[in-house]
Amino acid sequence: MAAQRTGEDAGGGNRDEGSRSEIPLEKEKERKEQLNSEISRELEELEALGSTEKGSYEQASFSFAQNGEVSIPEKYTYTKPKTELVVPHDYIRQVLLKGSGFSHGKRRIYHIFETVSDPGERVKRSKKEYGQGGAGWPVDGYGLHGYDTYHGKGIRFQWRDEEGEKDGYL
Repeated sequence: MAAQRTGEDAGGGNRDEGSRSEIPLEKEKERKEQLNSEISRELEELEALGSTEKGSYEQASFSFAQNGEVSIPEKYTYTKPKTELVVPHDYIRQVLLKGSGFSHGKRRIYHIFETVSDPGERVKRSKKEYGQGGAGWPVDGYGLHGYDTYHGKGIRFQWRDEEGEKDGYL
């Protein structure tokens, strides 16, 4: 095998001028427009994921601050829920009927609520029974979709209604 001198082509690259393909500018522009159209369509579909009906809409209501500026009401999200002071009774009932997730937990919780009349002692024993944990489940539309006990405030309930995502504590 003969050694190649520096600067000579050792056959490592394709220098054939005929192997390049050129795209006319008009076709490139058309391709970009098509790509932008597809991206816009995908974004519209993603925004509509929360909607259960095709063609549904929400009417925006505006409120005016004292300085005359328009403020648009905020929709609460999963990452930024509205904290409510009162948890709907049905949601509390739903979680309590699920139990603590431990063997015979429902029975022990029922016993606590049946026999302990002091609210402080009831809270203390319920916290001990539930421990740290929680549960979540998918929900279509509005309703309860989870709870957890990772907070020192008690059982945190998470639900969705017409204002958006909410949470509250028991």
